[in-house]
Amino acid sequence: MPYLGYELDCIPHNIEMDYPRIIAHHITEEFPDYTEDGYEYIGEGNDRSGWIPEVYAILSADGVQCACVSMRCPSTGFVSFRNSNGNRYHVTLSLAEGKRPVESNRLIEKWEQQQYEGQVIKTKGFTLAVSPLKEFK
Repeated sequence: MPYLGYELDCIPHNIEMDYPRIIAHHITEEFPDYTEDGYEYIGEGNDRSGWIPEVYAILSADGVQCACVSMRCPSTGFVSFRNSNGNRYHVTLSLAEGKRPVESNRLIEKWEQQQYEGQVIKTKGFTLAVSPLKEFK
């Protein structure tokens, strides 16, 4: 499935990984809408290339670890916590065997609904180095 995102330039070494399978690959901006002719991106105007991704919380439970990320505009200071699809910006960091990166979304949903029973580490907003917006297939 294709999607738009910002690829991490390197694995963040200042985060202790909780599970053996290290992912730390990208921050998703948008999944496309599918049409009869293929697919299209509705929120393409939301290219936040050049914005500064800052980690503000790390969640870890049930074999899934992810970092919640905000995107800060360096010229205005505006901060966005949600991508073009309305999901919280995040990076899947590490997984236990048999777990999939998409499970980070469920972990975040549980946290937002206060049904989360795992470790939360709140951070002072350290930044991640990422590529400009690009399509992954």
